[in-house]
Amino acid sequence: MQMFELEGRAMLRSASGEALGEIESYVVDPAAKEVTHIVVEAGVVFPERRLVPTDLIDHIGEDGPVLAEAVDVESLPPYETEHFVPIDQVTRNRIDPRLGEASIWRYPTLATGWYPDYPGEPIPYRIEEEWTTVQEVNVPAERAFIDEHTPVVSAEGDLVGSVRELTIDGAGNLSHLTVRVEGLDGDRVVPGHWIESVDEDQITLAVGRLALEGLEPARR
Repeated sequence: MQMFELEGRAMLRSASGEALGEIESYVVDPAAKEVTHIVVEAGVVFPERRLVPTDLIDHIGEDGPVLAEAVDVESLPPYETEHFVPIDQVTRNRIDPRLGEASIWRYPTLATGWYPDYPGEPIPYRIEEEWTTVQEVNVPAERAFIDEHTPVVSAEGDLVGSVRELTIDGAGNLSHLTVRVEGLDGDRVVPGHWIESVDEDQITLAVGRLALEGLEPARR
């Protein structure tokens, strides 16, 4: 069983022990309740955030996951890609009619004392850019993200707390959640089968708050 610390910002390391970056969030397949990827922050090693499949992780070290020896660190895909796509005036007008607009002043034709007199209002013109920058996320649309701020909702639909840690088993399945429950001292470890659904905005439990209150505080 593998414990990923969310609050402590676990560190991803290469097989040789090099610190590659802190884990920012986790990508979950909601249908299978499976952690498929981790998102690693940009830092000294990575110029941009990287997306790491969990099947490339060999084991969990003292401060976080360690990649398998065969993994080429430089080949890990970026979490976000940036590229250019062509754009025409019709597209620009529909996206935002203000984009590309600027103003210029007519050349002054009169002089009044020390300062020139501008005889008219600014003349608007439009910059005809042919390309625009697009950022895309290299994660399937049906995936959800979990981080230490992800809300946890009870079966009654009430917000009960937020994720503190998560546990996955050797197959990458979401085994347990450690939840910081509002109004209770200490965290509560929630078994994976108590999770009803995982989506982009929250984790919904199949149990009520009373069941969470009946759990023993997590040991540290």
